[in-house]
Amino acid sequence: MTRDLLAEIMLFALLMLFTIPLAFAFAPVSLLGTTLPEEKTVTETVVIDPQIFQNAILTMSVFDPDFPNEGLLYINGNGPVQLFGAQGTTANDNLNKSMTFTTNANWWRQGTNSLRFVHTSTAGYIINSGNVSFTGSVNPLMPTLNFAASPSSVAYNSAATLSWSAANVNSCTASGAWLGAKPLSGSESTGALTSSRTYTLTCTGAGSSTTKSVTISVGAAPVTVTNSIALQPSSPSVLLGNEIRVDIVANNISGLAGIQASVSYDPAVLRYERAQEGTFLKQGGVQTLFLETTDSTSPGIIKNIAVVRIGSGASGSGTIASVYLRATNKGMSDLRLSQVLLASSNGTAISTTALNASVNVVFSDADSDGVPDSLDRCPSTPPQYAVGRHGCPIPPGNFSPDLSTNLSDVDLSDFAYFKIGIRGVGELDFGSKTISLLENISGILVPVNLSRAIEFSLHRVIVRSELFATFNTSATVTLVLAGIANPLVYRNNFTCPDCRIISFIGGNLTFTVPHFTEYSVQDGSYCGDNFCSSLESCSLCSTDCGVCQTPIVSGGGGGSGGGGGGSSGGGGSSSKTLENITVSYANFDIFRVFVDFTNRKTVSSGTTLSLDTSEITTITSLPEGPVVYKAFNIKPINFVSEDMQLVKIEFRVDKKWIEDNNIDVDSIKLYRLAGTSWTPAYTARLDETSYVYHFVAETTGFSIFAIGGSVSTKPPEEPQPEEKQIPVQAPPQTPAQASSDMLGLVIIIAGVVFLIIMIGKLKGRHKKEENVSNPFLRPDS
Repeated sequence: MTRDLLAEIMLFALLMLFTIPLAFAFAPVSLLGTTLPEEKTVTETVVIDPQIFQNAILTMSVFDPDFPNEGLLYINGNGPVQLFGAQGTTANDNLNKSMTFTTNANWWRQGTNSLRFVHTSTAGYIINSGNVSFTGSVNPLMPTLNFAASPSSVAYNSAATLSWSAANVNSCTASGAWLGAKPLSGSESTGALTSSRTYTLTCTGAGSSTTKSVTISVGAAPVTVTNSIALQPSSPSVLLGNEIRVDIVANNISGLAGIQASVSYDPAVLRYERAQEGTFLKQGGVQTLFLETTDSTSPGIIKNIAVVRIGSGASGSGTIASVYLRATNKGMSDLRLSQVLLASSNGTAISTTALNASVNVVFSDADSDGVPDSLDRCPSTPPQYAVGRHGCPIPPGNFSPDLSTNLSDVDLSDFAYFKIGIRGVGELDFGSKTISLLENISGILVPVNLSRAIEFSLHRVIVRSELFATFNTSATVTLVLAGIANPLVYRNNFTCPDCRIISFIGGNLTFTVPHFTEYSVQDGSYCGDNFCSSLESCSLCSTDCGVCQTPIVSGGGGGSGGGGGGSSGGGGSSSKTLENITVSYANFDIFRVFVDFTNRKTVSSGTTLSLDTSEITTITSLPEGPVVYKAFNIKPINFVSEDMQLVKIEFRVDKKWIEDNNIDVDSIKLYRLAGTSWTPAYTARLDETSYVYHFVAETTGFSIFAIGGSVSTKPPEEPQPEEKQIPVQAPPQTPAQASSDMLGLVIIIAGVVFLIIMIGKLKGRHKKEENVSNPFLRPDS
C-alpha cells in the first residue's frame, strides 16, 4: 500500500470518528426583562466549509432556561430550532445550564453566520457562550464509469452505438471523435463511419475523475461496388457554429461526362452555405460547366447540383463537387442523395449506386454545464451549480416563483427588472436598475446566495447590502401587514424619513426605499412626512398633499356629488336614487370626473357625496415602462366602488412634455394602481388645442392613477424564423421520370457544347464549323 493511499484512508477515518469543534464566545445575548416576545441577533464566523458535513452540534451555556420550549433559534434564516425542550425546567431558575442542540450542517456557511434568538414566553433567558462542531463527514466516493461500443467493428459506411453509465460523478465530457457535454448515462449513434475512430469519455466527481476510451474499427471501403456516388463529410462530427464540408465523390466511374444530383439534410441542425466544383470532371484540363443551386425554396434540400464536362468522359474516382453546411443546432443530421443522374459523352445514362452519410453536431463545453462555450457568460461554473440558459449558476434561495424573476432565463451578470418575494410575506422590486447576482471568488463567478442576502419575515425585510453591494440601491418594497391600521416605515428601528408609502390596499403596504438595510413596519402616524401617500389626501393632510381643488359639481336624476371636500345635495325627499354625478376642476390636469350609479345607490336626502382629489409628485415611472406625466389620488367619500356602474375621467397632457420626452401620443393611457400592479384603463383621445391633448378613460373604481406614455421608437425588424422541414428521401423514380430528367441533362450538355462553339466562332479559334468535334451528339442528330 502506498503512503499517499494510507494517508487518505487515515484522514477519512479521522473525519468519520471525530467532530471538528469551532469555539466562539459571543457577547451575552440577553432576552430578559420584558413581557413581550423579544429577539436578538448575533453573528459568528466559521472557518471551514460546513457543506462537507451532515450535522452541526451547537453547545451553549444558558442562564435561566426554566421553561420548556421557551426559545427559538434561526440560523441564517433557516429553522426554527426549538430551544430547551424538556431541558427547560424550573430547576434551572436563575442558574446556568449547558445545553446541546443538533441542526443541519447545510444551514451554516463558511464565513459569517447570523444567529437569531427569540423567546416565546414572558420570562426570557441569557446565552452566555457557545461553540459549534460538525460531524458525519460525507464520503466522497470514487467515480466509476462503464463505457462500451456495440459493435466494436463495423463495415465501411456503417454505424455503431456508444453506451455508458457513470456513478458518483457530477458531469461527463466527450473528446476524441465526439465532443461536448454528455449526460451521466445514455447511448448515442456514431453515424456512418468510413474510418476507424476512438471515442473518449471523462466523468468528474467530488475531487477526482475517471476516463475511458473505446475504438471502433471500420472495414475497408468496398471495391466491388462500381459506378457509385457517395457523400463523404470531412468529419463525422462538427462543433456548433462551425462549417463542415460534404464531398460528392465518384467511386470507380467510367466515361462520366455530366452529373445532376440533389442533397438533403436536416435544416433544424444544419444550414446550407455554398457549393463548389471538385476536380474529378476537370481531369486532363478539360473545360466544365458548374451549376450551383440554393435551397431557398425548400429548406433542407439542395436541388439539382450539376457539373458538365466538355469532351470525352472522365473515369476513376475523385471529388465531383463539395457542399458546405453550417452547424446551427446540436443533434444528428442524415445526409442523403436523391435524383442522381449520370450521363456519358454521347448522352446515355450511367447506372449508379448512391451512398449516404450523417454528421453529428456537438458543442465545446469546457465546464460541462450544457451551455456552449461560445454562449457561456460564466465559462468556469463549478459542477455543483445548476445553470440557466446563459451558462451562469442559478442563485440558491427559497422564494416564490410567481413573485420572482425567472433567474434561469436572464444573464445574471447584468440584467434589469429584478423582483423577488415570498407569497403572503413580501416582495422586492428593483425596477429598471441593472443588477448582478454573481460574485467573483478566487477568479470563479459564483451566484449570490439569495437566502443569505435577502430575508423576509413578518412586517420586516432585511437586505444585507454590506455583504452584497449590488443590492445597495433604491427599490420598491411590498409587505403583507396584519393588525396594522396606520403603517409607518422604520429603518434599523428608527423612523425612515426618506421612505415613501405608495399604497396600502387590502393589507398590502407598498413603499419605496433609497437604499438597503433592515426595514420594518409598525403602527404610527405618517401625516407630516412631506409625502402625500395613498393613505392621505388633501382634506386629511394638507401638510403633505396641499390645498384641495375647488370642484364644480353637477348631478343627475336626483343625484348628488362633490370633490375635494365640496358637495352637492339634492331634493327635499327623505331618500333619493342616484344616477350620476359630474365633478369638474378648473386649472387641473384631471379636469372632469363622471360617476354613473345607474340606480345602484339610494341615499337619504341629507347625505353628502364627495371626491377627494390630490396630485402625487413622486411617481416618475411605472414598472411596466411608461414615463409618468402626472399622478393623482382620487378617493370617494360616503360611497364605494360597488355603488358605481362606471367612472369616466377626462384629463389633459401638455404637448411640450410630449415633445421633450419624445412620447408616442397614441401610447398615452391612464393607469390605475390595483393592489400592487398598475393596470391600463381604456383610453381614447378626444381633441387637442395648441398646447394640450384631451383624453378620456373608463374605469370601475377609484384609487391612485397615473397618466403615462411610452417613448417613441421604431420596432426592430425581427428575422423570419426558418421553417423546420425534416428531409424525406425522394421516392424511386418511374422510367418516365428518369427519361424526362435524363433528357434535361442531355439538353444541358448540348447547350454547353453549343455555347462553346459560339465562343470559338467569335474568337476566331475555329476557321471551319465542320471541323468542330461534338462527341456528345449522336451522328444522326
